[in-house]
Amino acid sequence: MPNHTQRRKKDSARLTWSSKPRRAPNPKDIDFQTAEIVIPNPQRDQLTIAQFRKLAEVEIDKTKMNRLIWGDNMLAMQALLASGYEGKINLIYIDPPFWTGENYYANFVVEGKEITKEPSVIERLAYKDIWAGGIDSYLDMLYPRLQLMKRLLAENGSIYVHLDWHVVHYVKVMLDEIFGTENFVNEIVRQKTMSRKAQTKGFGNLHDTVLVYAKTEEYKFTPQIDMRDEKTTKTRFPGVELETRRRFVWDNFTQAGEGPPRRFGDKVIAPPPGKHWIWTQERIDEAWAAGIIQFHGNMPRVK
Repeated sequence: MPNHTQRRKKDSARLTWSSKPRRAPNPKDIDFQTAEIVIPNPQRDQLTIAQFRKLAEVEIDKTKMNRLIWGDNMLAMQALLASGYEGKINLIYIDPPFWTGENYYANFVVEGKEITKEPSVIERLAYKDIWAGGIDSYLDMLYPRLQLMKRLLAENGSIYVHLDWHVVHYVKVMLDEIFGTENFVNEIVRQKTMSRKAQTKGFGNLHDTVLVYAKTEEYKFTPQIDMRDEKTTKTRFPGVELETRRRFVWDNFTQAGEGPPRRFGDKVIAPPPGKHWIWTQERIDEAWAAGIIQFHGNMPRVK
């Protein structure tokens, strides 16, 4: 008989493959080689030639500059960790290979003739999405990099991982393991095309997916706001609060799909046919007590 008193480990699901690294990569004491330093544009920043020359002669502290790094991001992240950047990065966005089985070398057409640029060693790695070892080799590439990214993230940091249908479900489980299911913030669906092709054996491939994870629940998020013009605002929100001068509208709060009646004050009201109230009874009670739900005709509306 199983021992039901033994506590089971929470969130123990893991993605397993035969070559999965057993330990996270360690930082390496690698130094960056500076290929180019970009200094302010004299004309744009209204510097005189003398000021420009003086600025160019100053010993520049490269640790305080914005940095564009060219190279294998595994080595770059190990160097950043070794340079004291652990827990210092606020935002990471990555667009890794999608496990498509294709390469993306640069092709040009010159005088009607197609030319493929011979890639460098780093470009072969960056633009080739063909994995001889199958999905195992793809996961071997991505897994340690995501571990390093977690170490680089600040406590209020977040990471956005851009993928498509080929491998997003594998990577979702991997991210759950590394960052914790409790730190999964959202799945963003990015519609990339409006397919007008005739369907043959399936639906159109219309979107990519961006998985969003945080380091902790203290992550920073900037609300996305579309500014309205004054005319649209007044039309959309015709009421004005006397105390705050804020504009408002008494709005419908039902959605499609059958749902149960709810109590509004001393009345129990069923939603319209084919609709449901989108709030729970508890939230409705709170809103009713706060005066942000009122009857307009026979139907309640929310402020």
